[in-house]
Amino acid sequence: MTVEGIQVRKIKIGQSNLNVTLRNGTMVADLAKMALYDGLGKAKVTLDGSRKIPAIALTFDLSKFQALPFLTDAMALDRIEGTANADISVNGRGPSQRAIISSLNGSGKVQFLDGAIKGINLAAMLRNIKNAFLDPSAKQTQKTDFAELGGTYRIEKGILTNTDLSLKSPFLRVAGAGTVDLPRQSVNYRIEPKIVASTTGQGGNQDAGGLKVPVIISGPWANLSYKPDLAGAIGNIAKDPSKALDAVKKLIPGQSGASSGDATPVPKPADVLKNLFGR
Repeated sequence: MTVEGIQVRKIKIGQSNLNVTLRNGTMVADLAKMALYDGLGKAKVTLDGSRKIPAIALTFDLSKFQALPFLTDAMALDRIEGTANADISVNGRGPSQRAIISSLNGSGKVQFLDGAIKGINLAAMLRNIKNAFLDPSAKQTQKTDFAELGGTYRIEKGILTNTDLSLKSPFLRVAGAGTVDLPRQSVNYRIEPKIVASTTGQGGNQDAGGLKVPVIISGPWANLSYKPDLAGAIGNIAKDPSKALDAVKKLIPGQSGASSGDATPVPKPADVLKNLFGR
């Protein structure tokens, strides 16, 4: 049958083709086609109430939906904008919603296109780390635009783990890995943004060379904190001091180095790092 709309908690589903069956205490809702936040998708929900502890299994295949309103309604997460594609398959069991979320197991992948991460400007951070992390207005005004953001993940007992986060944007690449605690709605991620000499966004080379400054993202997803991993940044510089120092100097106004006819001395690496990190 065709339904004009379905609302699951705050999630709003548009016109859909729905088929529901109930047999031996198990209900299967098959959404062969559904409209979802300006995109399309299909889903299958299986609720097994035949045993003492209820169980649920979910599969979703979603394409070209708007990430910001969907994530806001689904998870109270308003940090990511863009057009999204996602696949997910999970199952869990428990006597309550929290118990079910804590038991979830599964896997999936997600891709965001032509969007932004709100709360931090990674490109500006690489140019001026001091202001990016110490400016109290940064969370409200900053964002990182991207051409493509995505990765795969697995879920075990309610903990989502990702090891291949990839963000691509002209002159910027970001790799990352970390966890999302679904029951506690918290994040613990380490990402490595780097400036690269490439104007390619979608489909660009994730391994393009550049200066890396790791960032730790942690806390409840309603109030994430961003902190530079200074030890990691210094470790990256130590791997190739001469090239890294040249890259660092180009990011700091007045530290581009001396020309052959300029008597201004080239700064020491320690001084450059002090200016870069503001300490």
